[in-house]
Amino acid sequence: MVTIPLQRLHNRKIQLAIEIDQQLRFFQGKGEYEFRPDAGWVLIIHVADQLGEFSFVLQEASWKGPVIPGTSKEYDYMIQLTESEPRETTLLNS
Repeated sequence: MVTIPLQRLHNRKIQLAIEIDQQLRFFQGKGEYEFRPDAGWVLIIHVADQLGEFSFVLQEASWKGPVIPGTSKEYDYMIQLTESEPRETTLLNS
């Protein structure tokens, strides 16, 4: 499998598939790749849906999961998070 660096997801539409209580939940957002002094390079995925506006932050130094090219016009890339993924993935309220 070809590894896609997080910086390639900057300004791209991203679908997140997140396992919550053994069920997949889907969110769509836009990626923003930036440097943060406290975390290094991160990909921030800004989401606006029925729950409101929030962001997921993936820290490049600790991210080990796959980035999958999109298969529809609705998103450019997909990231799947499961309950077994590292806890460095953070949910922030915007």
